[in-house]
Amino acid sequence: MKKWFKIFLCVSLLLSLTACLKKFDEKDVKNFIKENLSLSSFNILEGPVEVISPNQSTDEWWTIETDIHGFKTPLQFHVINYHTFGKFGATNRLVSDYHGALIDKIVSEYNASGKMQIVKKDEYINEGSEFIYPVINRTSFKEAFADIESFQNHLNKYSHLEDLSILLQYQFALEEPMILKDKWFGNVIFKTDTTKAELTQMMEEVGEYSYECGNEYRYLVDCLRSGLLDRIQEFSEQEITKIVDSCTDIMEVQDTSENILKKNVIYSKEQDYIAVGNVYQLLPQEKVEGTWENFTFKDASGETHSLEARGGDTLVHIEEVSKYLGVEVDDGVRIEKVHIPNEYFTYFGINQDAFEQDLNKKFKEYIRRYEKNEDGFNLYSKPYLYTRIGRVNDDEVDEIRQKLIQKYQKFPFSVSNMHQVYEGVTITLEKGLEITEEDYQAIMKALSLTAYNQLLFNQKRMKGTWEFFVELRFKEGDEVKKTKKAIIPNEVIDYQWFLK
Repeated sequence: MKKWFKIFLCVSLLLSLTACLKKFDEKDVKNFIKENLSLSSFNILEGPVEVISPNQSTDEWWTIETDIHGFKTPLQFHVINYHTFGKFGATNRLVSDYHGALIDKIVSEYNASGKMQIVKKDEYINEGSEFIYPVINRTSFKEAFADIESFQNHLNKYSHLEDLSILLQYQFALEEPMILKDKWFGNVIFKTDTTKAELTQMMEEVGEYSYECGNEYRYLVDCLRSGLLDRIQEFSEQEITKIVDSCTDIMEVQDTSENILKKNVIYSKEQDYIAVGNVYQLLPQEKVEGTWENFTFKDASGETHSLEARGGDTLVHIEEVSKYLGVEVDDGVRIEKVHIPNEYFTYFGINQDAFEQDLNKKFKEYIRRYEKNEDGFNLYSKPYLYTRIGRVNDDEVDEIRQKLIQKYQKFPFSVSNMHQVYEGVTITLEKGLEITEEDYQAIMKALSLTAYNQLLFNQKRMKGTWEFFVELRFKEGDEVKKTKKAIIPNEVIDYQWFLK
């Protein structure tokens, strides 16, 4: 009996998975082409033809032809009934290799004469080719404009390509320095009518984060992090300062008192490391012999060391740098400000002097400094140190939760903490449960600690407005009989709020 039941389950499962799959015919293919590819003129040459995909599914391929673009011979591409397998079974949909086939056709009729490399992708469904420009130095970025213009001229020979976007990627092309070997410096996207001025603007954009910068300046950031002085010198002092001041994900080397050791000398990407070339710049020059690429020096205690920027380990840990300089070098994590507003203290009845005592005693090792002003407290520390404060608060909240559970049997106190934003809490009580005023104070303490964590981790999302959501549910068995909601500090929660 068990054997037949298992067979029945397997057959049922197979039928249910098969039932989820859609059937497509020639009419569906035509509609797909018109709606998704915006082609008004085409012919279906063949299909459907069954093809086994790399994931061992049986796909159906239709071969399509169009002469809408005016190539020497018509463009052929495919529409595919493509199957995928996921957690909940098999699914299928119509997809196309039109874009890849279009790129291949354009490239096949292009006589490339510049440095731009066009590399064919090897994929089950044709994705066309990659466009790569080799970077030798800073000038390479704008030298690419000539190749872009040449390809634009080629595109203009055809019709209906006004919306076609070409992505050109920049890749470092030299073996040395090893730290940049095969490094990608972003890309530019151009169409047939993209101007040189627009390309230049894309190249020279400066963003809040280095990855938002244009390609030239992403290259500069990598050179700064790697301490490559010869390449850094391709840029003016003003350009370097602009990038260092603008990008929040790079930071000048400083000591633990936040004194910058030297202008425009930054940490490596591995934050608590400094590139050899940057160590060279930080050292007192009278104690250094050689060039930034290969040098010897005496550290603060008089011991002699040798470092090489282009071979071996090109990064030095901040502990070693501290020893070399005789200064305690800070890690490369930026200090962030967190504001604790007066409303927080007022709502929860927290004494600000007691809060300040906690900062100096309980969290002294986690807070770099703080300011007490008219609208509350400004805390200054590193994100990972705020995380440690959050853990202390979480532990105290859990301790309160456990005491309430022991006393009332059921007292779920759940924190809404998706992506660690501490948006609010949900408290669930059995209907008719009477809590003491003393326990109300414990609940408010747990709320205040959770709200404290929200202020630590959710400052950017709040955009100046502090709000904390509380939901109270009264249950009878498994059914919620009554729900109350409040937004702190706009609405007041008092002792009566927790009664029946």
